[in-house]
Amino acid sequence: MKRVSPGIVLAELAKLVSGELLRGDPDALVDRLASLESADASSVAVLSQARYRVQASESKAGVIVTEHSMAGDIKSAALVLVRDPYRAYGALAR
Repeated sequence: MKRVSPGIVLAELAKLVSGELLRGDPDALVDRLASLESADASSVAVLSQARYRVQASESKAGVIVTEHSMAGDIKSAALVLVRDPYRAYGALAR
């Protein structure tokens, strides 16, 4: 789990990954990058491959970053849409 220190609000996270906050409180704070399985409400997770859709739908992540084609599987987490989830992960992991 990588820390996103000292934390980032969703509106800024969306800008950082060149995405759009589709659902969620723009002022909600996340402070770590985590896998879909280990994420909690303070985490951001990235869904980059369709084969992980089930894990995304069951994830406890505060926000999930993904592309539009996979967004429908995410019901409970805040959602940031991006064109390239791999690039978004790279921006978050720095």
